[in-house]
Amino acid sequence: MRKKIEKRKSKNWGDMDKLDDSLNKMEVLTKHLNELVEELNSLIDAQVSLQNITYHKHMENVVHTHLIGDALQLRRILVNLLTNAIKCNKSNGTIDTYVREISSDDSKVTFEFEIKDTGIGMSEDYIENHLFTPFSQVKQDARTRYEGTGLGMSIVKGLVDKLGGSIEVKSEVGVGTQIKVILAYQLDTSNTAKQDTSKLDLKDKRILLVEDNEINMEVAEFYLNAVHANVDKVWNGLEAVEKVKEQPNKYSLILMDIMMPKMNGDEAAKCIRKIHPSIPIVAMSAQSEYSMNQTIMNDSISKPIDEQKLNHILSKYVA
Repeated sequence: MRKKIEKRKSKNWGDMDKLDDSLNKMEVLTKHLNELVEELNSLIDAQVSLQNITYHKHMENVVHTHLIGDALQLRRILVNLLTNAIKCNKSNGTIDTYVREISSDDSKVTFEFEIKDTGIGMSEDYIENHLFTPFSQVKQDARTRYEGTGLGMSIVKGLVDKLGGSIEVKSEVGVGTQIKVILAYQLDTSNTAKQDTSKLDLKDKRILLVEDNEINMEVAEFYLNAVHANVDKVWNGLEAVEKVKEQPNKYSLILMDIMMPKMNGDEAAKCIRKIHPSIPIVAMSAQSEYSMNQTIMNDSISKPIDEQKLNHILSKYVA
């Protein structure tokens, strides 16, 4: 068991290195703040309803919504914070999310994103010494029921720092937690700024996303959600084959990672071809030397996934 855990940690530390690289190379994107908040609320509403948690959303003094900034990384920050607020909450608890515009000038605007929960809370010592440490877990209280913060809060801190923001955490054991993130964005003053450059609408399409890496899965899912695609997620090739066996005509496209446990992408694609010879399968690989087998794969896309390249694939095989 110890070896398994050490291997998992090693892999995730590699993910953190890749995350740093992707942030350093990140291109500036235009995003409408209201769209991002609506996407986030749709994801969270389904989760809190299953947990008997009341979720309140608040937009306060939000005047500027057309922003230039990294929508994906803001979403990752908020999803990680809300996921912790859900899993560390109490039955019949509450979560309040606030988006506040706190200052602006002719070129930039500063927002405060606050998440408050009525969960089990954390001690001051834990916040100061352990909260942003990967794989840390609160001891001697109800949070030990869960998996701990894992990489979640360390990723949040890393993202906030990279984006030039700040994070403040207040908590009381048995009462709840309050987290505030402050980030500044450039204003998009262009009258012709396009908020949805892809113009794809795949609401009637279902895509099977096969990926064993949590970060890569999250990035791909975010881009697919942006074009309203229905997404089924599996974590290895064997699961992908079983999904297609259950309903051979269910999927319009399969995005297939290559390096996976149990069954790799090429092996899974061969099995799927015997079940459904014509379904489009697109390989996803971080290996520059990967040579696509054209008899089983229709196309390939490199990782980390680029939104424009993914939309090109979607336009080619799905739209």
